[in-house]
Amino acid sequence: MAVNSTTHYNHFKSQVAFLRERRRNFENAFNANVLNREDIGFAYMGLYLSVFTEFESFLEELFVGIVSGQIKHSSSLVGRRVRILPKMLTEEIIFANKKYIDWFPYEQWTVPRANLFLDQGHPYTQMSTEDLKKLENYQILRNVIAHKSKFAINKFNTTISALPLLPDEKLPGGYLRSIPNRVNGRTQIEIAFDEISVLAKKLCT
Repeated sequence: MAVNSTTHYNHFKSQVAFLRERRRNFENAFNANVLNREDIGFAYMGLYLSVFTEFESFLEELFVGIVSGQIKHSSSLVGRRVRILPKMLTEEIIFANKKYIDWFPYEQWTVPRANLFLDQGHPYTQMSTEDLKKLENYQILRNVIAHKSKFAINKFNTTISALPLLPDEKLPGGYLRSIPNRVNGRTQIEIAFDEISVLAKKLCT
């Protein structure tokens, strides 16, 4: 029996909630002097890699689920261009015999793949220009943490260059802990949790 796409989103949301709780635990440990500033910076980078990886898995599982029919999307706009029989071959065909496939950069990999397998590429092609920019920036942040190449560092530095950041906030861990708006007091990683969750929900509704 097919699972509704909102159920798929709710599972992702629960994973994000788990990471939110870990962030609070890290902050409590920092305030109790159990962790120093460098330690908590590394912790934040780990949290960010976790949420980005969860989102990549979410994209892939939703895609395979829709194409196989194992996930029923809540929007009538979402439909399959192809039906693969037997269903067990769906992932093998989508992956084209590769062990894994890329979903980012989103416009380079996810959108063309969606247009190939899904009617008008929905829901993957329904991202706004602002949404796509967020996805691009979040990938840049992921890359500078995961790769640490000169290219990734330069892209990250360019992305944050206009922001009023303290010296330690110009590093990925410090940036993720920085608070751009003192009124709401949310750190950059909390904003990332929120925005990535909104994008996930948009893909499922």
